[in-house]
Amino acid sequence: GFKISYEWAVRFMLRHNLSTHTRRAVAHPLPKDVEDNASCFIEFVQRQIHTQDLPLSMIAAIDEISLFLDVEVLSSDDRKENALQTVGTGEPWCDVVLTILADGSVLPTLVFYRGHVQQPANVPESIMLEAKENGYSDDEVMELWSSRVWQKHTRCQNSKGMLVLDCHRTHLSEEVLSLLSASSTLPAVVPAGCSSKIQPLDVCIKRTVKNFLHKKWKEQAKEMADSTCDSDILLQLVLCWLAEVLE
Repeated sequence: GFKISYEWAVRFMLRHNLSTHTRRAVAHPLPKDVEDNASCFIEFVQRQIHTQDLPLSMIAAIDEISLFLDVEVLSSDDRKENALQTVGTGEPWCDVVLTILADGSVLPTLVFYRGHVQQPANVPESIMLEAKENGYSDDEVMELWSSRVWQKHTRCQNSKGMLVLDCHRTHLSEEVLSLLSASSTLPAVVPAGCSSKIQPLDVCIKRTVKNFLHKKWKEQAKEMADSTCDSDILLQLVLCWLAEVLE
């Protein structure tokens, strides 16, 4: 029986610093101890950059976006726009590994496709595709990223580097740390709970990429409402959209 008046709602929202508009995660205050961890991390990173004299082209951030596909919805005549999502349960349909540099450059994006596919006729230059029927383990993903993207980049730089990455256990395995060590790269591990504030990809890039993919697929789904679309066709579209948004 509790009724909320307009005035009560406004007072409540003002008192708790709330808004009718969604605030970016970076605008939300963190708990004190987490905020302290974030500050310590930033100080550590800045100190290392100056001490090691790291060029901006050798400071990178890496993060993943997982794409989930509902094949049943994809093959249906309606609700096609709900087939492709950036959140879901079970194994992802694709994992997209993004890498940006502190000088503003975007390194080639690795896309890991769970399934068998004939090499698409048109893989954009900025995208690298890896496909396997049963998908890739977390260690395999990082190993391939290291050899195909990061080591290729560091070979022509002749300098130490730094990699900002979150504290997901797969990023901190012995194999991954040894790969980074081999390329003279210092891991800068974002403390738990701080990614929304200080992981550059989380703050600036990932939401834009996700929104762009959602928008493109929604438009495409309307166009092909009465036609069939299989996983391979969708993969080709997603690769082109990724190249477009990262451009």
